[in-house]
Amino acid sequence: MPGSRGVDLVTEGGVDEKSVFHKIPRIDDSRLADIFAGEVLSMLVRKELLNSEWAERILSWPHIGFNVHGGRGPGPCPGDPFPPHLPVDIITGKW
Repeated sequence: MPGSRGVDLVTEGGVDEKSVFHKIPRIDDSRLADIFAGEVLSMLVRKELLNSEWAERILSWPHIGFNVHGGRGPGPCPGDPFPPHLPVDIITGKW
């Protein structure tokens, strides 16, 4: 997304194969951050971009740089072709 600094995860729901949006229950921000950090570090170890010793060390740090904010999403960015209230598939760019 233009103006974005990092990865934006949409945790309010998802779109099925018929393009119907399904809302999901609220997810605890700190739990989601822990899961996301673990998955990212695991992927880096699998791709041999990080050794497992360093992944474990990073996970033991009090603040490892993975943050989740479950509040209101960002407003529209200049030049963003998608209205901020519509779910957008990040692969195809369709809503």
